[in-house]
Amino acid sequence: MKIVTLDDPVVAFGNHPKALLDYAAEQGANPTLLLREANIPDSAPVQYDLRISYLQYKHLIKACMEALNDDALGLHFGEKLGFHGHGLIGFAAMACQNVGEAIETAIRFKKAISPITNLELRRLAQHAHLVCMPAFEGGEDQRFFVEVLFAAMMFSFKYNLNETDLNFSFNFNYAEPECFDEYRRLFGDRCSFNGPQNRISCQRSILDLPLRYSNPTIVNEATLRTDSNLVQLDQQAGFLEAIRLYIKTNLPEYPSIDSVAAHFNVSRSTLKRRLQTHNTSYKTLIDEVKMNKACELLESSRLSVDEISSHLYFSEGAAFRRAFKRCCGMSPSAYRKKNVLRLVG
Repeated sequence: MKIVTLDDPVVAFGNHPKALLDYAAEQGANPTLLLREANIPDSAPVQYDLRISYLQYKHLIKACMEALNDDALGLHFGEKLGFHGHGLIGFAAMACQNVGEAIETAIRFKKAISPITNLELRRLAQHAHLVCMPAFEGGEDQRFFVEVLFAAMMFSFKYNLNETDLNFSFNFNYAEPECFDEYRRLFGDRCSFNGPQNRISCQRSILDLPLRYSNPTIVNEATLRTDSNLVQLDQQAGFLEAIRLYIKTNLPEYPSIDSVAAHFNVSRSTLKRRLQTHNTSYKTLIDEVKMNKACELLESSRLSVDEISSHLYFSEGAAFRRAFKRCCGMSPSAYRKKNVLRLVG
């Protein structure tokens, strides 16, 4: 697996970046100036095979936010984009038989657009989570990507479902933004912030709800056209995503930093240095994977807190409780109670 860096040309300009540029132009911004601020060629809109780097896209997002003075740009752009704004992949997702199939189709083909975020659908006994994790650390622009994804999904499902109240819950791993009223308008009152993950949660039965415009022919056509493009893209992942995936594949053991460096054919010092450029450390990534697994076990199993602590290789239950509260802002027991009540209430 190749570790994609911030400078690698992995983002197809003709997908999200061009749609964002067009949206900004509709709102009155000068597209030529936006491209130049992002160090993207002026001819980009007509270069259909052009790929830009994560850094270039990051600069484009920043330029659009400043030009439009819109703190909720991710929400507004995502709402306008919907799934139909993702081209053939988006139409294929909305042509699936049910909600779960649509989400899995979007996840499967997402890397044909870009590897900026990593999506995972977790089907538990009574409920399900769609978790969004960054492939690169990025601060404000990572919030933008989460907003775009969640807003696009909610707009599309409301359009394509007969159900009006889906009882989705939304959890974000960043602080409540100033534009919270826009979150409430799009997502309702079931939003929480400063959590361990960016995720949409729902009763598992919602995944089986049929979509209004199901069309297997469109899904098959998208599969034929896109599968050939995924062979190479599936071999590469964003820097942090690749390390997280390697850690997960070795659970319940946790690989040493030396084994991770050897796996990716770099020295220990090089790996540590690159992690520092992303404002993180190997221990932080290990803790992140542990806490994500802890959340999953607290919600989906009957294991006690001490048993989960042992499963995750903490030296003692007290150490696990401290780590969990530091990461999630509450005790493991409180997290279990809160999430069970939220999803059944």
